[in-house]
Amino acid sequence: MKHRTLLLLWLSVFLIISIPGVKAAANDSIQIVSLWKQSMGLTNAETSKRDALLNKAISIAQQSKQYSLIIKLYHWKAVLSREVFNYEKAIPFIDSALQVAVTNHQLQTEACRNAISFCIITRGEFTGDTSILKWIVQGKILNRMAADWMNYTICLVLEAIVERDTYTVPQVLALYDSARYYAAKTATLQDDIMATYNQSYFLKMQGSKDWVASLNMLLSMKQYFNAIEWLQPPPEPWERILFRFRDPKPATYRQIAASFVMLLDFDNAFQYQKKVVEERRAEHDLKKLFFAYAELGEYAILLANKQMVQSIYDTCVLLAKQIQFSTAIYSPSFYVLEGWLKEMNGEINNAIKLYRRSCSLEGADFKWSEFYLLRCFVKQHQYTSADSLIRVLYRQQQSSFVYFPQALFNKVLSYYYKQRNKPDSATLYLLKYYQLKDSLLEAAHYIQLKEIDTKYQTEEKDRLLAAAAELKALQTMQLNEAKKINHLMLAMVFALIIIVILIGYVWQQKRKQAYVLTQKNNRIELLIRELHHRIKNNLQIVAGILSLHANRLQNSTAKEALEEGKARVNAIALLHQRLYMDDDVANVNMQEYIQNLSVSLANSFGYSQTHVHTIVQLKEPMMTIDKAIPIGLIINELVTNAFKHAFKNIQEPLVTIEFNIVQNNILQIKVADNGIGIPNAINIQNNISFGMRMVHTLVKQLDAELFHSSLNGTLFIIEIKNI
Repeated sequence: MKHRTLLLLWLSVFLIISIPGVKAAANDSIQIVSLWKQSMGLTNAETSKRDALLNKAISIAQQSKQYSLIIKLYHWKAVLSREVFNYEKAIPFIDSALQVAVTNHQLQTEACRNAISFCIITRGEFTGDTSILKWIVQGKILNRMAADWMNYTICLVLEAIVERDTYTVPQVLALYDSARYYAAKTATLQDDIMATYNQSYFLKMQGSKDWVASLNMLLSMKQYFNAIEWLQPPPEPWERILFRFRDPKPATYRQIAASFVMLLDFDNAFQYQKKVVEERRAEHDLKKLFFAYAELGEYAILLANKQMVQSIYDTCVLLAKQIQFSTAIYSPSFYVLEGWLKEMNGEINNAIKLYRRSCSLEGADFKWSEFYLLRCFVKQHQYTSADSLIRVLYRQQQSSFVYFPQALFNKVLSYYYKQRNKPDSATLYLLKYYQLKDSLLEAAHYIQLKEIDTKYQTEEKDRLLAAAAELKALQTMQLNEAKKINHLMLAMVFALIIIVILIGYVWQQKRKQAYVLTQKNNRIELLIRELHHRIKNNLQIVAGILSLHANRLQNSTAKEALEEGKARVNAIALLHQRLYMDDDVANVNMQEYIQNLSVSLANSFGYSQTHVHTIVQLKEPMMTIDKAIPIGLIINELVTNAFKHAFKNIQEPLVTIEFNIVQNNILQIKVADNGIGIPNAINIQNNISFGMRMVHTLVKQLDAELFHSSLNGTLFIIEIKNI
């Protein structure tokens, strides 16, 4: 009892002594927060006043030994400096915060963990040195112990960034996968965006340059942008200073645009960079808007739209005047815009100066302006400079962690060798360009199959309408010119001199119009050829999808149906391939088409071209696509049936396809085989198989007649009238 009384007495004395200290600490905290709030009400133009208030708050916190608040205050000062990209000030402030934590045994606190994350981010952005690895290791240990998964995610991402050249690619990707796993365990989206964004960047920049996977990840980030989190204010800094990903939407859209460029999908690249411009305009930050517009101009250059480039350049000039840059404009893209416009206007020497200025601002890695600079050197026949730049570009494309558009480099090299009068090398590089272009665009199509298909249909419709409108305008122009000529001819009676002048004028106008018409026709032909090319690509994608589904099916009937569907799609794709490769983009060479189709079918069933014999005896082997498609599908079905059913126990199988013009301008097509023939029990006219029903339908569509015979094999005859 006596000991209990003494214990209570000592406890009372301790409380009486400590209460004033607790009250003093509470009062100090209130005063610190008050000074902090006052500093947050000041702008960047009032930096000295803000720093004075924060320094006073730090002094009070030091006197009262409130170490957590001291760490947060130094951390906050570092944040303010980083926001204006003043890393020279930011790094000493964050180092001071961590020094306070180490000296006063505060490493286990939340404030210290937040400061460690900010330290490795800031040092990584500014210096990129590996000295931050010690803090990454320390941060991972502390965050794992405290289950602070947001800061743990940041440490994993920064380790992947810093060690990208030391670790193997699988090790780096494993770090990113872990970062995304732990980011999903937190309530905030900041860490999800940081992990996904940086992993996507690594995928497209590391050795294998997996732009498709990178773009998929970037596109997946759009799901985060409508979250309510972006509408909520961050916690007060004296409570917790959380990491916030800077400008997530513009940064993501910018990277999506860059990825589409690497896949040569310039339309999508331009549209996503426009989203960056829209975001910057909504922020009312003229400086950021200027840089977004300048980069948009580079995508307009890739689209070769001079009017659009000029408009964007004029906008950049107006913004630069409003911003009133204190020094020269630090924007490589701005000088590329100006240089390209000079080049298009024939001012090549001025363009070279501007392109060089752009290159000097972008550092040692690859820059787009190098392609334009090389083109200008070639135009000016400065081949020594061109050769030197080509060597630089060859070195850059070997870099392990850099953008390099190999397809467009091949295109530039083709132009270079063409001007050097080396047609073989020029053709070789142009072929490489088209091969890469096909594969890259096909990858882009797989990424956004539905979106791109809809977009493609709209764009093609607009292009065809535009081509039709241009053709109509050209016809109207020609009609007007014809009227002018008639008026001029009537005026010939008045004076011989006037007649000579008018004839010369008319001749000049005709020459100009003929040139314009040639250019228009070339553009229309190019559009049609591109249309066939894209249709062929899309049909091959469909065939690939059917093949993938067939491989996954166990049901043999369904699998066979999908394989037959794939063969039909390939038959149409082969036709469109002939159209975009041949000189005539409207008609098909039936001799070559039927030969290629039959050989392809034979190979698909394990036969060779010796088992197929084609005879095309036509006055004109060319046929319109409207006739060629159904004929190709009919032959596809009949030859397929022959290879599938006709040659059981036949030692020397043979399929013969004949095209002949018989009496009264009738096209007669014969498809015969030396197989076992069609059993008598099977009625061809009432055959319910999908293939034969389709054959009958196509025969009706062609206004033709179908005959068959089963003597010594099977013979089908299709007679098409009015061919």
